[in-house]
Amino acid sequence: MPKTKLSATLPDGTIATRTTARTYTHVVAVRRSYESALDVAVRQSAGDLDNYAHYAAFLDGTSRFLAKRSWQSDAEHAASCAWDIARATAAIDGATSADEYAAARKAQRIADVEARKAAGNFDTWSAEAWAGRLDLAQKAASPKPWFAEMRIVPVN
Repeated sequence: MPKTKLSATLPDGTIATRTTARTYTHVVAVRRSYESALDVAVRQSAGDLDNYAHYAAFLDGTSRFLAKRSWQSDAEHAASCAWDIARATAAIDGATSADEYAAARKAQRIADVEARKAAGNFDTWSAEAWAGRLDLAQKAASPKPWFAEMRIVPVN
């Protein structure tokens, strides 16, 4: 089937386009939520604490991933360990405790969200989903906390 270029005008006037052989009738347009992104960024993730423990195990030599594999030569094992330890050192970035590491990660996440806000990421609309029927667009437009606004617009 030949491909056609479809377009939809989003609420802020942006034109979303898609080239496809399928038939689409509606687009789910969304504007991302700054508040939700900031909320996710400020929560101290248990994942940060787990990641610190993972990286610290490489640095103190207790990681199970430092064990020599049966298929590795001594040179390959040494190179693999050196690479893993260098990666862990870079990831920890000088943190001396799990809490310090988690605080640094949290600060970086907040800075990333603020940079996205400064770049206008939360002021623009984007096409989240293209649907071939209104009921499918309505299903795709179920409320999600990371979107400040969500609207269904017709394909032009």
